[in-house]
Amino acid sequence: MFLSAQNGEFKFFFLHAVALVQFYLSRHVDFRILCDIACGVTLLLAVPLWRMFLPRTENLGLRLALFAPVSWLVFQLQYAEMLDFATPQLQHIAGLVFSLSALSLLVQNERAAFCGALACFVLAVSADGNGMFLVIIGLLVLALARRFAHMAAWIAVSATCVAAYAYRYQLWQPSTHPHQSIFTAVLAFRPEHFLAFIGGVASFPFGFHKASIILGLLLCAFFAWLAWKRYWRKNPAVCSCILFLIVTAAGVGGLRSITIHSLFGPPVYICVVRAGGGIRGA
Repeated sequence: MFLSAQNGEFKFFFLHAVALVQFYLSRHVDFRILCDIACGVTLLLAVPLWRMFLPRTENLGLRLALFAPVSWLVFQLQYAEMLDFATPQLQHIAGLVFSLSALSLLVQNERAAFCGALACFVLAVSADGNGMFLVIIGLLVLALARRFAHMAAWIAVSATCVAAYAYRYQLWQPSTHPHQSIFTAVLAFRPEHFLAFIGGVASFPFGFHKASIILGLLLCAFFAWLAWKRYWRKNPAVCSCILFLIVTAAGVGGLRSITIHSLFGPPVYICVVRAGGGIRGA
């Protein structure tokens, strides 16, 4: 039951494990404690971000000042409703924490760091299906560093994670579109939804939904400029995390495009997609 339980497109191994541990320890599930644990996971998101951000900057005040925009982009205020809801935090936020931690450890050519990256990889997949994107991104990081022995271990762990997730997995989900697989998200991909998801923070303070698309376009242009300047050689951890976020945004944008199409017909709205699944149109 633990391996086969599925909610929509995802399997919540991490969430179910936390609830089961609490049940076996106290003989009941206390949702207040689950919310407290989830809020603690949210705070942990700052750890991998801070460790990767300008690590060679000795001026702490300057580093904190430059880190403020990063906090604004990642800790978006329209997601504040998640702080009182354990399920999305122990899925989306926990998956993000484990994924970014795995990539930040993977770029370190040390045995202990690699073992930690593997553990975070497994936790990322157990928390959120988006952690599967680490399979390809991790192989890319290891291939560029020519760490072929580590690549073999990464493939073995990846195969185990894929097998666990594929066990009695239902491809056809009514939450996407009747009689369609979640993989039809590739066919329903809409660039404006992808850009709105990346720049969603801009819609909250200004109340102008198209601002999220503009910010998303600017951020993508900035990421492309970093790639052109080969910034991945200077800071591979940041670049691999950016790649993970872009791929995740593309997947979420495709899935939400299917939902919008099933609700409204052909896409005529510019929508801002929120992490909790809500849709706002303009």
